[in-house]
Amino acid sequence: MTDLTNYPRQDGFETSLASGINSTVTSMTLAEAPSFTLSSGTLYVTVDPGLSTQETMEVTAISSATLTITRGKPAYEGGASTATTHPGGAVVRFTNTWNHFNDIKEAIASKLDESGGVAVTPITDAVYANVAAFPAVSNGMSAYATAEGAAYDGVGGAWVAREAGGTFANASETVAGKVEIATTGEFNAGTDTGGTGATLSVIPSMIGATTTEITQLSGTTNIGEADTFFGATDITGAQAETLTDGSDASALHIHNTKVVSAQITFAGDGDTTIAHGLGRIPSLVNIEWMWNVGETTANGSANGVIAYDGTTVVGVHRHTGTSGTYASSNAIPQVVSVAGSAKGKFTIKSMDATNVTYTISDYAASGACLAVLTVQ
Repeated sequence: MTDLTNYPRQDGFETSLASGINSTVTSMTLAEAPSFTLSSGTLYVTVDPGLSTQETMEVTAISSATLTITRGKPAYEGGASTATTHPGGAVVRFTNTWNHFNDIKEAIASKLDESGGVAVTPITDAVYANVAAFPAVSNGMSAYATAEGAAYDGVGGAWVAREAGGTFANASETVAGKVEIATTGEFNAGTDTGGTGATLSVIPSMIGATTTEITQLSGTTNIGEADTFFGATDITGAQAETLTDGSDASALHIHNTKVVSAQITFAGDGDTTIAHGLGRIPSLVNIEWMWNVGETTANGSANGVIAYDGTTVVGVHRHTGTSGTYASSNAIPQVVSVAGSAKGKFTIKSMDATNVTYTISDYAASGACLAVLTVQ
């Protein structure tokens, strides 16, 4: 059987045969009619229960006290289907026989496939006249509105129309719905909508960054540091692309360089400040200088290079004239005086985001030299 239509209709009902029956008749009359009317389906009764003449019959119709019956139902699994004679006054009991429970088993099995558990007949949505007739929604509910001709699902606390093909609506900023996982190509191209029409979603492995790294990119402090490092207009997109994993950031920093030509003047010992125009604290300062005071034997010329990285000053210089030739003094280069005999110390003292300051010491006279200041 496919549907369960055989089940008891009245509890504890027991009566007797009004007259005897042989083993072939298909109806019998009871001494008392049951209280219910059998409008559809069937039920089982047992005649002479517990006796050697016990017989299970299936009742297919009832008219007052007369029952239409199918004879000789087996009393147990694998039992014989045997009808027998019953005398008038024999007990007739309406009860749950083995046959009833076997019908339940077969009805359930007919709704499932043989592999065990998949419903053969799909579960259908509850049907209502229109959406207005739907009950209060809970997530996971489904219903069909006849007037609208559409199925709806309970999603996010609201009834959402199910699209053709049985899919949910595409997700948006205001609607909960389906999304599509982006491919690497779609991610790299900046594509927002996938082939299904749904909004694309990115999985973490595609981003290739940790939450800490993402926070560093989005944090105002670190972005400010990047602006200071690069400058708003001092780096191009092509230059930025060279800053890849494994590159030497210190070496690549040379992209931002300023050159300042100046005549360095001094009046004895003291500090002199030159604006470099870089817009940030330099990572390296170079001063190339030349001092030419004549070609006489009493005088001479001097030139040299000084480099300063914010911590250490190094440099070399050369002087020609009566006083001879001087190499660097290791840490502090020297400048020879006009007189050609005395010498003073000339070095870079400090630097900031605006200026470079150099200083003269151990030299009482005044003078001037040409110099090229390079900051990067």
